[in-house]
Amino acid sequence: MKISIKNAGDYKGLVNVEFPVTVEVKHVGYALYYVAYEEISKIPGWFFHKDDTFPGEDYCFWPETEAEVVPTTEQNQRKDALNRLVTMYGEALMDIVYASANGTVEEWTQAQERKDDLREKIAKMIEEGV
Repeated sequence: MKISIKNAGDYKGLVNVEFPVTVEVKHVGYALYYVAYEEISKIPGWFFHKDDTFPGEDYCFWPETEAEVVPTTEQNQRKDALNRLVTMYGEALMDIVYASANGTVEEWTQAQERKDDLREKIAKMIEEGV
């Protein structure tokens, strides 16, 4: 997935960049877009600033205020959807582990059902061709 970075935010090393600039997202977190250090370093005008991040660490951008998703083709949208489902599947597996150790039988059962539902959706997308 690609995003268009709209402004430098709090990153001092991006102050000389002409915005907007489009970059590839490494992954999407709960409320942030994570962009690899290597990807950011390709932007004309960028420079490393010690207050921004450690060398090699990801840069993070807030949706809406600092960055927005660049429209993509239908194929890329399906890939992005599949990636989100796989991420959610991983989170469901972690919920099962947590519920096994700390939760109730009901919480464990709900996490199992969520995992199974996500696995079915993933399999369907793969069968339909992503």
